[in-house]
Amino acid sequence: MKKVWNENSSERYRASIHLAKKAALSSAQKDLGRKPDILDMIGRGPDWMEANIWNDLVKIHWNKEDHKIKCEIARQNKMTAKDGSTTKHTGGSISFGAHRERMKKDLGRDVDEFEVFERMHKRKQGTGEFVDSKSARVSEQYKERQNVDDQSTQPSFNLKSWCDVVGEPCKGRVYGFGRNQHFRRSYNGSSNEMYSHEKNKELSQEIEDMRAISKRMEEEITESKNKLELVIKENRKREEQLIEEGRQREENLKEMVRKMIQEVGYTNHLYPGGSSPRERRDKRNKD
Repeated sequence: MKKVWNENSSERYRASIHLAKKAALSSAQKDLGRKPDILDMIGRGPDWMEANIWNDLVKIHWNKEDHKIKCEIARQNKMTAKDGSTTKHTGGSISFGAHRERMKKDLGRDVDEFEVFERMHKRKQGTGEFVDSKSARVSEQYKERQNVDDQSTQPSFNLKSWCDVVGEPCKGRVYGFGRNQHFRRSYNGSSNEMYSHEKNKELSQEIEDMRAISKRMEEEITESKNKLELVIKENRKREEQLIEEGRQREENLKEMVRKMIQEVGYTNHLYPGGSSPRERRDKRNKD
């Protein structure tokens, strides 16, 4: 509530000061018969502001060189051609909100932002030609996005489509609506909603990517595990084969030794079928 109050108060104050300065300069030009300077506004302040405060604003603030430079830059920016012409409208000094209330009263129904835009940017109370090429282009592109041919089939105002056509706010102003507080709050709310939606999409995509990576890692781990188990199984099988081959060689060697002993005639208990060398020696000694 406080923020809304401050925004509205700031806008009202800015508009009131602008009208007061315009009236003071007009009065000075009429009295002096020439183009007035900033200091010529002294003593020509509005009734709702004390004279000493007004005069201090003129001398201390508005007459400063940096303020004059800012005003000149703003004037040049305002006169800068965009889309073939400077920004124009037929609304005069009446605010967007005031125009909307008048249209509601005249038409006996509620009106949306686009209807007010066309009223403020077309000649002959919104029934003639557009005042410049930019407003005509914006109107045409917005209708194309909304897929409508005329206002009789105009759907409710689509904030996102409008911002897609005119771009984001510049210094608190949205083309076609100025500093309209309701529009700015709606834009900010919509922007936050869209931002949150985009962030959610990004997070969802990141989660899906992480799941895909995790699944791929699990598959790689499973594949590596299967390969390792296969290698272990093959090594165990090879080890068993080597053990069996060693056992078989040992048996073959024993069999070969047994046959060799038989061939040389060893018959004792160690050499079945023959005599040991000691037995043969003892036998010779007896003979």
